[in-house]
Amino acid sequence: MLDCVTVLTEVRAYCVSHGINRVVFCGDLYHKRSPGPPTAAVSQVTAEVCKLRASGIDVFAIHGNHDQANRDGSVHALQPLIDGDLLVGTYLAAPYRVALGASKGGGRVVLAMVPYCADPDTFIRRVNEVGTKSHDVRVLIAHHGFRGAAVGSSLEHIVKEPIDGALLRSDWDFVFSGHYHQHQPIDGHPRAYYVGSPLQHQRSDRGEDKGFLVFDSDDGSIKEVPLDRPMFVTVTQEQWDLSPTEAQLVARGNFVDFVCEDAGFLRDNVEDVTALARGVKPVLVPKTIAAKKRLSISPALDPRKVIRRYTKYKADELEALGLGVDQMRKLGKRLLRESRG
Repeated sequence: MLDCVTVLTEVRAYCVSHGINRVVFCGDLYHKRSPGPPTAAVSQVTAEVCKLRASGIDVFAIHGNHDQANRDGSVHALQPLIDGDLLVGTYLAAPYRVALGASKGGGRVVLAMVPYCADPDTFIRRVNEVGTKSHDVRVLIAHHGFRGAAVGSSLEHIVKEPIDGALLRSDWDFVFSGHYHQHQPIDGHPRAYYVGSPLQHQRSDRGEDKGFLVFDSDDGSIKEVPLDRPMFVTVTQEQWDLSPTEAQLVARGNFVDFVCEDAGFLRDNVEDVTALARGVKPVLVPKTIAAKKRLSISPALDPRKVIRRYTKYKADELEALGLGVDQMRKLGKRLLRESRG
């Protein structure tokens, strides 16, 4: 939890040292929707946001889908912070607009803040509500998915979102959106981006650089500021045999998969290998499995074919677990039928 909360600490330190007095948050402050975030997390987050405000930094925020306690977003986890004047935000699910003063070009910098909503038509309507046709620097802040985003997992695919980013091109000079973990451009707009998560959350984030963005409205520049946080890494038996010290340096402070085909080696060195891990036990991953690339699929593919391809792709791991491919295919198809009613 501290790895997450101290992101706010580092953002504050960066702002203070660089004379920045505004922070914009694109949603999903918390991960769990219900029954609500843990008290310890709420307390520590509130303390850090208080320090931001005490440092003269205004925090403009919208809620994401993970912050919502109900479907329409009329109840969400940012409301207590808004009530306490710690965040500038919308209490319900409505969008809002903020003028931040003049840029060097002479026009105002206008932030249009549009919280998450599940319905694409509602999202577009809300975007239009806060639009401006002036000569301002127009910046849209959202928490939404757009056509063409890449989502990483062992089933890596391009998301099937209905909204084309090109729809935002004429009315918005810049677009920054939350929602997806990977920092990446939004297709269809030359200056639109998913901000991405500030730290790795799961194995599918492996290899991705994480941090936060600094936007200069005067010259339109966008800078990525990296954060040093635990990562998901792989340590191989070959690395260990070559240099246990080097393997320990790779693993230190991170979440570790230990790639090893020799179960006896792992058994004989279990204490040393376990000591590599940070908060989780190393996972024994057969080398032939670890070397595999991600499986790419199309969202338009028949779900039955997805099940067939995925179980074939995972056959080695299923066998290692004592599970048959046919058995898992039957289970997958049964669950598919049940989900369709």
